[in-house]
Amino acid sequence: MTGSRRIGLVVLIVALRWSSVSGQQPNRPEFDVASVKPNTGDGTHPSYRFDGGGFSMDGFLVNFIDSAYDVENYQVIGGPAWIHTDRYDVQAKPAETSTKPQVREMLQTLLAERFQLKVHRETRMMQGYVLTVEKGGAKLPAPRTDVAPDSLGVVQVGGGELWYRAATFNHIATGLRLELDQPVVNETGIEGHYDLKLRFDEQNADLKDPKAPPQTGLGIGSVFTALHEFGLKLEAKKVPIEVVVVDSAEHPSEN
Repeated sequence: MTGSRRIGLVVLIVALRWSSVSGQQPNRPEFDVASVKPNTGDGTHPSYRFDGGGFSMDGFLVNFIDSAYDVENYQVIGGPAWIHTDRYDVQAKPAETSTKPQVREMLQTLLAERFQLKVHRETRMMQGYVLTVEKGGAKLPAPRTDVAPDSLGVVQVGGGELWYRAATFNHIATGLRLELDQPVVNETGIEGHYDLKLRFDEQNADLKDPKAPPQTGLGIGSVFTALHEFGLKLEAKKVPIEVVVVDSAEHPSEN
């Protein structure tokens, strides 16, 4: 996973909702109090708390945009170079406990006011993969029956393994994106929640090649080999991806 390999276990809870774009609607909800300060630390990964009680993050503006618009880093396009290099601390609280979507909207307002952020959404074609079912059909365990239909599921990434617990195939595609570092679109048509475990050699870059065979003796091949065991496959192609385009941004105003 080029440039973003996780060490250890990373638990990802993936929400598939998009919030509306800042600056497009009047009377947007706002935080009751908010602080924005430059951070001169040398950290490389953002740290944050993001829930109904408020928002706090140490990171780059692109990380705040990710959180505000419920997208991933590769889905943020454009803007000045400093949105990826200048680090900030943001602390913000609503007047009362709010839902996570409401907090996202408040963060959009904060970014529009303090960073003069202007963005819009569009769909772009990007090189990636499509997750589909092989001709012989899927070879899956029985779907979970103890999971609520709107459950988000859990994806765990690390050590040459992808573990899925009560995950939909949209979430399975997200885990594959993290490992392959390219967009993955689910086109399996499979419904329900599943427990799956994919094991592969992530240390050998050649084994990210769909044509590479499993290593003799180890019996561990590529991500593609691991998917084949479940009757699934990835096809490399350009796929439509919704992105947030940064039209303009300015260094933040003082508190």
